Amino acid sequence: MKIKRFTPDEFFTLKEDWASLLQRSDADPLFLSWEWMYNWWHVYGGGARDELLLLGVYDDAQLVCLAPMYINTTKIKHCITTRLVEFLGTRSSGASGFRTEYLQFICDKDATEQAIQTALSYVEDEVPFDVIRFADLVTSSPTFTVVQRLANEAGYYTRDPDVNQTYGIPCGGRFAEYLDNLGKNSRLQLYNRRKLLAKLGKVTCTRVDHTNFGQTLDELSDFHQDRWQAHISYASHKLFVKRLIDSNAVEVSGVKVFLDTTLIGCTFDLLCGDRCYNFQSGFLDNVDKKISTGTLVFGYGIESCFSDPRLKYYDLMAGEGKNSDYKARLASPGSRFESIEVIGSPVLRYVYSLKDRVTHVLSRRTSRVTRRETKRITRRDSAASVGIGSSQRK
Repeated sequence: MKIKRFTPDEFFTLKEDWASLLQRSDADPLFLSWEWMYNWWHVYGGGARDELLLLGVYDDAQLVCLAPMYINTTKIKHCITTRLVEFLGTRSSGASGFRTEYLQFICDKDATEQAIQTALSYVEDEVPFDVIRFADLVTSSPTFTVVQRLANEAGYYTRDPDVNQTYGIPCGGRFAEYLDNLGKNSRLQLYNRRKLLAKLGKVTCTRVDHTNFGQTLDELSDFHQDRWQAHISYASHKLFVKRLIDSNAVEVSGVKVFLDTTLIGCTFDLLCGDRCYNFQSGFLDNVDKKISTGTLVFGYGIESCFSDPRLKYYDLMAGEGKNSDYKARLASPGSRFESIEVIGSPVLRYVYSLKDRVTHVLSRRTSRVTRRETKRITRRDSAASVGIGSSQRK
């Protein structure tokens, strides 16, 4: 197998070969598409501190693997200059837009591990790096397996800073059947509370599309500010989505729910093929104490996916709610992600290993304190229970 490192100009010319390889692979059709990666690079990457590291592996003249990466020269703790290899679509610090998920190398199904090993060996031998950080790496992918194996064989210090679970809803059937399979309380909050909402005023539901997505993102920013007390600017997100639309990579979707003239919640989705990806949702708190507004709004979004005959899956992706893991109640588990850090710098190896040991010791101490406190409370409650029983017998 032969390997080629592409220049930024050659990145543009790869569109057709990239699409062909993506169809022959198990990689995600949105996040690992040429359109997502190329436009991300032009909106969020490509600055003075970024160096494209896009590798292609060929078997004779056939492209069998693409490794979409870049090198981000940054400072850790504002003092240690670090060459950090990351996936395109991700950034450890600074603006990176929508979260890019389902990451792995794009490989022909007939040439996976050998091709991945060829690309990683190139990075190890030819690219000076301090840290390789692969975020949201699909744990069931050959990329995950090969990265772990090669890192262990080479004796690098590795870290696993994040683990995430995705959730999704198959939507090729009927919405009523989906509701029937929910728990009683989930069905109440997701759908049955519509009756109570209707008693509070006129309920209308409109669609999000390419004509109003910018306004919708602004409204989501307002919801986010109210709920999390943190402002999000979606200016670069709008530019990124506009580029995706212009390249015919996605269709914008989602719902907006109004009570009389007040917007009480909305979702922002992107459609790619037969899959709908939910990127954002927001809602007003305290519409009514008996109504979980966020769950109810999500119900309208889920129903809209069931009503679209093109769609087979509503991908809720990774992440949890503020107060509960609502996705686990409404959807089925999908892919599992782990972020892997491979430490090449001896200085950073010492710093991170020391930090991890301290964290481990503190965690064990906290765990022991928690166990002792639990035992103390259990003994106290047991004693109180015995005392109550004795007085009752008297």
